[in-house]
Amino acid sequence: MWQALCPNMYKINFDGAFRKDVGIGGMRVIIRDYQGLVIGASSNSIAEAADAEMAEAHAVVTALELRRDLGFSRIIVEGDAMGIISKLNSNIRDFSPTGNLIEEAKRLMTGFQSCLAQHVGRHSNKATHQLAQTGLVTREHYVWIEDCPEFLKDIVNAECNLS
Repeated sequence: MWQALCPNMYKINFDGAFRKDVGIGGMRVIIRDYQGLVIGASSNSIAEAADAEMAEAHAVVTALELRRDLGFSRIIVEGDAMGIISKLNSNIRDFSPTGNLIEEAKRLMTGFQSCLAQHVGRHSNKATHQLAQTGLVTREHYVWIEDCPEFLKDIVNAECNLS
């Protein structure tokens, strides 16, 4: 369930998905303002993802790059991949297969007034999860700015109790 933020805070939800049968990953990002309104989203396939963790790592890097491009300085990054969130919050260098992406994400997390990475269950990440699953079907890159994809509006509104 959505929890309201302080004004001038932004919540960035990320999710990755992987289909082993076709060897393709997808990653999605949704950025919301302090009231829960979607102000940006991104969707893309990942040809170089070897598994779900790699797709999740690509997703968090994309989330932080989109944040940088939009210029937000106070953010909460949320995802349902506990391993990725733990690595982001660790001071230990990551030498796993996702290590380069994790280190890039950590670099992108610097220079904020406020930046927090936290784990949420899939029930709190439904809209981003749905976007990630949808992205496994298409291999095109989409970015929505100050807009919400039409097919996600009902899920986003339900998560945030918006009408």
